[in-house]
Amino acid sequence: MSLTTLKHALNDDRPIVTDFLSESEISLVKERLRQTNIRFEGGHSRAKRKRVATFNHPITIIPIKIIPKTPTKFTHPDILGTLLSQNIPRNQIGDILPKNNLFFITKAVRSSALIISRIKNTEVQLKVEQTPIIEYYDEFLYFEKVVSSLRLDVIVKTLAETAREKAKTLILNDYVKVNDSYSHDFAQTINLDDTISIRQVGKFFIESTPHQTKKGNTVLKYKKFI
Repeated sequence: MSLTTLKHALNDDRPIVTDFLSESEISLVKERLRQTNIRFEGGHSRAKRKRVATFNHPITIIPIKIIPKTPTKFTHPDILGTLLSQNIPRNQIGDILPKNNLFFITKAVRSSALIISRIKNTEVQLKVEQTPIIEYYDEFLYFEKVVSSLRLDVIVKTLAETAREKAKTLILNDYVKVNDSYSHDFAQTINLDDTISIRQVGKFFIESTPHQTKKGNTVLKYKKFI
């Protein structure tokens, strides 16, 4: 749903609810609409992905619990990749909390999600969680690497641990998002606090202001969500 459609619905006082929006989309809604008769809900108090609705419209968000047959530690990409492989649209999927073996979906894709029987070669059972208890915190792996520049293609090469030409292919084929937006500009400069998502690789956060080595290369500190 576009911002224009949402704005028209609000102006006409029509009840409306969106699919899950990303953090950048939510910021855009708050910045451009500035409506008092809308609310944001994501299924738990620290949700990052949320649905937007007028106050007179119910929001249905379904928490799904993952019960592995054998003890297994799943990652965010493990769970998201499995859901996407079932042709469940990304905007129907809310937050994924691997630490809690929990994810959130819309009612429209409930049946599709519940037929999943395997994640990362582990047999699982999925069930609707009535009152999920969430201990929410992000986990990271921390890295420090030397790069030749802060160009997007160089950074993607480093984060994905691949060749530069492969990094360019990932960028061109919409595998890469910078701050939740696709970029096809190889030369785009990556900055402090930028978030970079690479499909099938992971999500990364540039943690500190890069500094130069004596040879003129750049020391990059970043962390990877796990």
